Amino acid sequence: LISRTSGPLSLFQSQGGGRKKGEVEKSVFHWRRFHFFTLASSPIVPYPLSPIYRLFRIRHCCAVTALLPLLPHLCACLHFLHECTVKRRLGRTSMVYTVSTLQVGGEDEDKLQGWALKGDDMEVDVLAFGATLHGLRVKAGDGQLRSVLISPSSTSSLVDPARNPYMGSTVGRYANRICKGEFELEGVTYALDINNGDNHLHGGKRGYSWQVWKESEKYESADECFVTIMLEDGSDELESGASKGGKQSYYPGKVTLFTTFRVKGKSLSISHSASSTVSTPISITTHPYFNLDGIEKSGESASVLDHTLTLDVDAYLPVDSGSIPTRVVEPLPSSPFSALLKAGSRIRQVLDEMQKSSMAEGEEEEERAKNEGRTFPFGFGIDHCFLFSQDKKGEEYGERRMATLASSDGHLTMEVSSTLPAIQVYTANYLSRKDGHPTSHHSSVCLETQYYPDGPNLEGQIGFPHNCIFGPNRKYEHCTTFIFT
Repeated sequence: LISRTSGPLSLFQSQGGGRKKGEVEKSVFHWRRFHFFTLASSPIVPYPLSPIYRLFRIRHCCAVTALLPLLPHLCACLHFLHECTVKRRLGRTSMVYTVSTLQVGGEDEDKLQGWALKGDDMEVDVLAFGATLHGLRVKAGDGQLRSVLISPSSTSSLVDPARNPYMGSTVGRYANRICKGEFELEGVTYALDINNGDNHLHGGKRGYSWQVWKESEKYESADECFVTIMLEDGSDELESGASKGGKQSYYPGKVTLFTTFRVKGKSLSISHSASSTVSTPISITTHPYFNLDGIEKSGESASVLDHTLTLDVDAYLPVDSGSIPTRVVEPLPSSPFSALLKAGSRIRQVLDEMQKSSMAEGEEEEERAKNEGRTFPFGFGIDHCFLFSQDKKGEEYGERRMATLASSDGHLTMEVSSTLPAIQVYTANYLSRKDGHPTSHHSSVCLETQYYPDGPNLEGQIGFPHNCIFGPNRKYEHCTTFIFT
């Protein structure tokens, strides 16, 4: 209560029985011209303060003086009522996250069960079959929801390994390839089924992509929602003859796995937690095919060649003709992938650089590759593993940004961060409508966070510091987050 006059409170003090009428009115009038009544008549002051304005018009200044100590309490009450009103209003319009049951499949098809996670800015569909990320719709910069995943066109193709190249599937027990399907662990040789040329890919015929998962938990609130599903895989028993020098045809031990799909704002996080009864290699990833331009717009002619892709890792693994790492770690700056280190590089530019590198190797070697039924040396797209070369053996790292993908129109960007040490970039090189796929090659890009390809055979090798063997004393716990802006 500070006015521009000196001794403002003296205006309200009684002097020997009071002032004359004119003096009191003059004082009150003078007070109203300044600080308090200027505020009281201001638009920023709520209407409930208007009684105070009338209160100060009373002629007995001693009563006004007596009420002055109550003003802070009155203002506090008004503020409390205002907050309650605002919260009630926001409660009616705030973001609500829900988890509901989902059923997909046409009229003449078997229905597949799942869950629909929904927020104001994102909608996610998860299927129990293969723990499949079947749908992802996110609000882009133009304010419209975009469907950014390419998924099988029917449930019959989704459950058929010959027609479903792991679209949105959770893959394991070991993601990516294992050379010739073999590795040795604690004196036992494991000869896994061969399902990709001469190699074992994504867990083989008994992989997690082809199993039906069960619901473990679901949660919804005003801040987020999630669903956790689980799967039990394998057995504690060795196959007959394996303990006597024979080969085991599946991964060792029994693994109990929990996978959580969580929606919060415009981010989707996928976490995997697994425990095993014995030592076993584990590398689990989710395999979505992204096209940020939106499937509604592009349809069958979808392409990611004009998407921009930037990597935060600094090395990659050269591979042989079977896409098995050559056990050499190459720096990105001196490779055909160097453009991926620069923000704003389009995938088309990277493929052009790869093509130039192939031509530089010589026509004779390229012809030999064609005769052997393979592409040389990079094929006609990216299918390589990228990693952090500075990682140290035995050290655990938190969630790190690994890649950024942006739509060709610039309205949608996706950042990928993970606690895993490597990321496989695959530009859908082998999609073909002739094989029953919904789109053709280069229609999408997969960003698969994981351990190193052929990891069980790389243990102890220089340049591969991360151990992919887990067991009773070491639990598998990793998370990957997709953040859209």
